Amino acid sequence: MNHAVLIAHRFPYPPDKGDRIRTWNLLTALSRHYVVHVGAFVHEPVSAGHVEAVKAACRGRCHFEPVNGLVGRARALLGLATGEPLSVRFLASSAMRRWVDDIVAAGKPELAVASASTVAPYAARVGAARSVLDLVDVDSDKWRQYAATRRGAAAWLYAREADKLLAFERALIARFDATLLTTPHEVATMRALVPGHGARIHHFGNGVDHAYFSPDRRYPDPYPAGTRAIVLTGSLDYWPNVDAAVWFAREALPLVRAHAPDAMFYAVGHNPAADVVSLGARDGVHVVGGVPDVRPYLAHAAAVVAPLRVARGVQNKVLEAMAMGRPVVTTSKVMQGILATPATELLVADEPQDFAEAVLGALDNRIPAMGLAARARILADYSWATQYDRLDAIIGGIAPDAQLRSRPA
Repeated sequence: MNHAVLIAHRFPYPPDKGDRIRTWNLLTALSRHYVVHVGAFVHEPVSAGHVEAVKAACRGRCHFEPVNGLVGRARALLGLATGEPLSVRFLASSAMRRWVDDIVAAGKPELAVASASTVAPYAARVGAARSVLDLVDVDSDKWRQYAATRRGAAAWLYAREADKLLAFERALIARFDATLLTTPHEVATMRALVPGHGARIHHFGNGVDHAYFSPDRRYPDPYPAGTRAIVLTGSLDYWPNVDAAVWFAREALPLVRAHAPDAMFYAVGHNPAADVVSLGARDGVHVVGGVPDVRPYLAHAAAVVAPLRVARGVQNKVLEAMAMGRPVVTTSKVMQGILATPATELLVADEPQDFAEAVLGALDNRIPAMGLAARARILADYSWATQYDRLDAIIGGIAPDAQLRSRPA
């Protein structure tokens, strides 16, 4: 069997949040045809069982490197002197370089895959006949959106990261044989930013395990009796989710509760940031934090909200809620990455009054068939099996004599 190297910016298991879900399915897709050697950066403790799960899936050699946040930030600051993106400097590692070189010395793999721009230099060291970069979304534009929400030094730093990262993305797309993005909108955006290399940029979407996220199972009700629950899910230390939770609790929820005093907002997700924790002092807000299984909170919610004002790519939290057949209220930013019909399969609003009115419509079940329509959309268009076939076609279309020039990380 052929061999591949997958370099992941984050340990890919368990597949319970956006980046891990995508990387895990990327590994799963590759392992159908390759012995996969996995190098991954570990940002938080992982159990022995999770390590064994990854090893069993890849069947190749593994290198899991713990990330020291303080050391990473110190390395990142060097990027101010070198002109590199700070996010790329954060994961600079001589140990990962040595591991990649050892894999190549044992027999050059046929395929090299990087799960993000921040780890692309390691995949570039492989010099494989075929090379794939999963950018996921136009990350440089996300930093530009961050800059637009800040002032002073933070705005300057984020704008600098956007500029440096865009230049880096352009260089990578020219170097790698194929670059993957999650949606046709992301593909079109990147092609406009990197003229002349459009044929190298491809759509490899996200999927949902619709058997796992099924409304047909029975789940315990986590909410008090008599409550109409409005739930937001996602990692609550991720800034766009933090901003979304704060905005909804402060701007839209009071308008909802003026008409529906039994409505309660629940923020469910790991590692709530201080700004999210402080919301728990507000009337009608409950900060749940991390839970072992998010499905009961979705299954018994009267409405699911994803009020992100900064977003790129596909929001898995929206797909999962739709798979559970729940009415979802989201923003036009999120809709750029979701294939769905507004007002039929989910509701879209951006201003507080409009968002509150949409939530009230969901609470009052004004569109009774919305949940069924949302579930049908997921079954039709968001299967991981379909995405695996798309990846096979992309890799198969790369000329076998194409050579990725090695570039030191």
